[in-house]
Amino acid sequence: NFSSKVFYEDTLEAAPTVAKRVLTFLPAATAPLTEAPAIKQAIQPAYPLVFLDIRDHGESAGQTGQKSSNAEARAVRAIVQGLLARGIAQKDIGIISPYRAQVATIRRHLYSDHVTTGWSALTLDSPMSIDTVDRFQGGERLVIIMSFATSQTPAVESLLRDFLTNPSRLNVALTRAQRKLIVVGSAPALEGLPYFQRLLSYCRSMGTVIAYSE
Repeated sequence: NFSSKVFYEDTLEAAPTVAKRVLTFLPAATAPLTEAPAIKQAIQPAYPLVFLDIRDHGESAGQTGQKSSNAEARAVRAIVQGLLARGIAQKDIGIISPYRAQVATIRRHLYSDHVTTGWSALTLDSPMSIDTVDRFQGGERLVIIMSFATSQTPAVESLLRDFLTNPSRLNVALTRAQRKLIVVGSAPALEGLPYFQRLLSYCRSMGTVIAYSE
């Protein structure tokens, strides 16, 4: 897998029984009526690693100076909605971002109703974990969704600083997923960053860079 190739020089291998494990949906599960084709494709069990490419959704890069993205948060909500509809339990889904501002933005979207998409807000006692990379260390879930908030310029600049000085933070984040990892971000914004360029190249080789538009 990607982490083995990049961080362990291909010396780390999962046991055959572990490597073959894939996400399992309920046989009679029904997709949300408003589900976009890109979301349906991204959550398919056949793809253990997916990069959901969020392009321009009307957010002005760097306008607020914050490391957050409503466009990515909405995409995360759509992914979660699709997973829950197919029988994946809340406790088996984890959401990670490098930034507290993006964690707060994602929580706001998930803990609020959204009539247009049919989303019902999570309850305050929801067992779904939504946190930063550092606070999530040591915790694994069947599905991990990572949001890098890369439609905002400050977030991209911070990623460059953080992961150049401590690339193991990316490895920790990427290895929290037991069955499926969905990375949400802007491919053009991440293309020039070390490790992220390799992540994108790996996903492209697997055919799992998926363009998403609302």
